[in-house]
Amino acid sequence: MPPKSGLLVHGSFFRLGTFLVASSLTLLDGAVTSGKQHHEVSIDSAGAVQLVRPKHAAGARASQLLRKEVLEPSMQNEREHFDLLVLIPASGQRDQGRMRAIRNSWTRDIDEKHLCRRCKSNRSVKYLFMLGDEATEEDAPDVVVLPRCSSAYERLAQKVKRSIHYAVQHYSFNLLLKADTDSWIFLDRLLQFAEDHQLFDPRRSAQAGEVRRKGRPQGAGRNPDAVFSELTGQETYPVYSPGCGYLLTRNLCNYISLLAEDGLESDSEASLPSLQDLPQEDVSVGFWLEAVEHEHISMPLSIMGDACRRPGQSMVLDHYVSEEEMRRRWRNLQRTGDPCEEADDDGW
Repeated sequence: MPPKSGLLVHGSFFRLGTFLVASSLTLLDGAVTSGKQHHEVSIDSAGAVQLVRPKHAAGARASQLLRKEVLEPSMQNEREHFDLLVLIPASGQRDQGRMRAIRNSWTRDIDEKHLCRRCKSNRSVKYLFMLGDEATEEDAPDVVVLPRCSSAYERLAQKVKRSIHYAVQHYSFNLLLKADTDSWIFLDRLLQFAEDHQLFDPRRSAQAGEVRRKGRPQGAGRNPDAVFSELTGQETYPVYSPGCGYLLTRNLCNYISLLAEDGLESDSEASLPSLQDLPQEDVSVGFWLEAVEHEHISMPLSIMGDACRRPGQSMVLDHYVSEEEMRRRWRNLQRTGDPCEEADDDGW
C-alpha cells in the first residue's frame, strides 16, 4: 500500500511524494527554499500560499502542495471567496435552452450577495457555466470561456480538469460542486448536507456523490468505453461518483489543478506529468484521485429525474430534468415553498 503522501499519476504511472517543486521554490513543512534563502510560509483555508519572513532552517518532509500563487502573491488577495462554487460544463451551441432554464429556476435562489436566503444559510454560493472555444457569451457574468478547450462529450474529462484548474486559480472557495446542465439542485438541502458532513471544513478531504464501486466498462450502450482497460491496465473502474453531481473539497481540487496540463511548466525541471483523461469524465475524476487519501461520502441524489416522486428521501440533486420541468419546479417553489408540490397555474 502506498504511503499516505504518495500520489499516483496515471498514464505515466509516476509516483510522487508530496515533496513538490514549483519553478525554483520548494515547500518544506512551512518553509520555502529559493536558492540559498529560506522563508516561512502560511497556507490559508483556500490553499493559497504566502511568504512570511526569512528562515534559515528548513523543516522536515513536505506536507502541503505548493501552488503557482506563491510566485504571484498579488493574486491571493484579489480572489473573491465563496463557500460553495458550482461548475456547470456546457456547450455554447447545444445548451442555450438549458442554460436559460437554469438561470430562470434554481439559481434564482442565489441573491446579489451570493446568499440563499430561503435556505436559512450564511454560506455564499456562486455558479458558473464553463464553455469551450465555441462560446458566444463571453461577457455574461455567469460564463467562463476556456480557450482552446472543446465542448465535445468525448473531451469532457479534459474540460472538467481545466474547469477545476480555472476555479483554483481564480477563486477562493471551500467546496466545489460539479453539475450537469440537466441537473436540478435543491440548494437548501445541498447546503445542509454539506454542513452536516462538515464539508466546508478545509481540513476535510472528501468527494461526495452517488458512490459507485467495481463498475465495469461497457463496449457498447449509452456510455461506451472500449479503451479504459487498455489505458489503465485495470478491469474494473475505480470508486467514482456519476457526473450529474458530485462535491469535491478544496484540497482535492488543488491536487487536480496542480497536475492539470495547462498548469504545468513543461519546459522546466519542475514540470510534472499530466493526469490521464479517460472516455468517461466521472470515471476520470475517480481515477485521478484513486491513490489520494480521501473519503467517499454517499450523497442522496437521483440520476433519473424522479426526486419529486421520492419525497421521503430528501434528495439534494435530481438529474435528467427537462427545461420545462425546471420552470415548473420554480413556479411550485414560488407558490408553495416546495419545488415538488404542484402549484396552481392561475396567474403564471
